[in-house]
Amino acid sequence: FELLPAGTVAYRANLFSAVLVALALATLTWTAIRLGVRPAIAACAAAATGAVATVWAAATVAGTDALHLLLMALLVDRALAWADRSRPADLALCGLLTGLALGNHAATLLVVPFLALFALWSGRQAVADQPLLLFLPIVTLVAGLTVYAYLPIAARLDPPLAFADASTLDGLLSL
Repeated sequence: FELLPAGTVAYRANLFSAVLVALALATLTWTAIRLGVRPAIAACAAAATGAVATVWAAATVAGTDALHLLLMALLVDRALAWADRSRPADLALCGLLTGLALGNHAATLLVVPFLALFALWSGRQAVADQPLLLFLPIVTLVAGLTVYAYLPIAARLDPPLAFADASTLDGLLSL
């Protein structure tokens, strides 16, 4: 969105937030349909969710909340998919989405333990049959957390606006 030839950088960043929230609401619709809700009702519920003040605010202002909302919606969807089919790919995606979400917003720590317990309980038979499945989300979680590796690199490039000096370990931990 930074490279779009329209508007200011701020406008494009706000547009990106709106697209992320729209994708999150589309994911919410898909998840509701997966749970057996009729498509029209699922779409209306997602539209009503989009009208909630906090969701609307995330869609209209550039920030971390829009991406967090999308990542959480995708994470819930993949956890439900794992519960339905016990496909290793869904479990791997849960790990990757968790790592990316942890790199985006600390509130992920409030959601992920419950989703992990849900995934373990709903897939207990698959995990009992193949205990090594538990390593799959751990590996992809670490892959998702590599977004933190970019912070010290970016901090050394002398950014025009730095929230904290992430070029040192203390600075990185203070983020």
